[in-house]
Amino acid sequence: MTKETGQPVVVDSRPGAFGGIAAQLVARSAPDDYTLFMTTNTTQAANPHLVKNLPYNPIEDFAPIGQLVQGYMLMVANPNVKAKTVPQFIALS
Repeated sequence: MTKETGQPVVVDSRPGAFGGIAAQLVARSAPDDYTLFMTTNTTQAANPHLVKNLPYNPIEDFAPIGQLVQGYMLMVANPNVKAKTVPQFIALS
């Protein structure tokens, strides 16, 4: 990014809490147009359902500016599981 923008870029990795530590830090930072948050669906879609009293609001505390990558989710199971499709797995559950 430094090469493309001509501006220094500092990466401040804040792992932990399913990305919640970094999300909370960015949500509470000043809206200075310099702080960017690269995240996944964990902090924005999953954490609200997994973390009680989430310390940030994934809708109101962030403004999306672009998509960098696209990934895919897989569901895998032991080969001995009788279900061969997602609906079969749900029914088996």
